[in-house]
Amino acid sequence: MADAAAAFSRIDLKTHALLLDVDGTLLDIAPRPDLVVVPPGLIEGLQRLHDVSGGAVAFISGRKVSVLDALFKPLVLPAVGVHGAEMRIGRGSIERRTEPLPVLLRAKLVEGAKALGLLWEDKETSVTIHFRLAPEKEKDAEALVAAACRDFAAERLHIERNKMIVEVMRGGIDKGAGIEALMARAPFTGRIPVFVGDDATDEKGFAAMARLGGMAFSVGRDYPALTGIFPTPAAFRATLQALAKS
Repeated sequence: MADAAAAFSRIDLKTHALLLDVDGTLLDIAPRPDLVVVPPGLIEGLQRLHDVSGGAVAFISGRKVSVLDALFKPLVLPAVGVHGAEMRIGRGSIERRTEPLPVLLRAKLVEGAKALGLLWEDKETSVTIHFRLAPEKEKDAEALVAAACRDFAAERLHIERNKMIVEVMRGGIDKGAGIEALMARAPFTGRIPVFVGDDATDEKGFAAMARLGGMAFSVGRDYPALTGIFPTPAAFRATLQALAKS
C-alpha cells in the first residue's frame, strides 16, 4: 500500500473532490460528541481547500448538517449528514433524503438511554446511544436498541455498531449512497472523489470509491482497496494542511 501522505499530496484540487469524515478523521474522538475540539488553523485550511477546488470539498458525517455548521463556524461546506440522510450543496438548503424515524421509536430509545444513564443523540432520522463513558453498559445499550426496534418490525430499520455507540437509522441510508448523490451534483460532477474515513459507518463510503473510480483513505482502520492509511487524525490533518498550503 502506498504511503498515505505521499499519495494524498498528489491530489489535484482542480480535478478531484475531497470528501471528509469528521469525528475520528478530521477531529480526535472525544468522550462526548459536544466535547470535540477543532484545532487552530483547521477551519482556515479547509476554507482554502474549498476555494482552490471551486467548492468541491464536503463533510461526510454522522452528525446533522446544522451541527457541522455550528462546529466549524464560520465555515460552511457542502455536506452529507446523518450518514446520508441529509445533504446540502454549497450554502443551499438542507435536503432530507429519508423520512424521520417514528416519534414513538425515538422516544423509547431516548427514555431507555436516560434510564441507563447513557448519552444519546436524537437526530430525527437516526438515534445514537453512546456508552463511551460507561463501557460496562455495552450489552444494556445493545439490548435497549434491539428491543425498541422489535416493536417497530414493520419499519425498514438498520442497527449500526460503531466506536462505543449503537445507532438506529433507516435501512438504505448510508454514506456510500450519500456520496453518490453528492457526486451527481455540481461542482462535484465529473471529478475524481477522494473519501477519508475511520470507522464502520465509513465502509460504504470506501466501497463507493471503487464504483466511482475514486480514492479511499482511512485513519487507523484497514479496509480492502484503500489507497493509504493515516495512523491518527493529527497525521491526516497535517497532510491536509500541507495540501492547503501547496
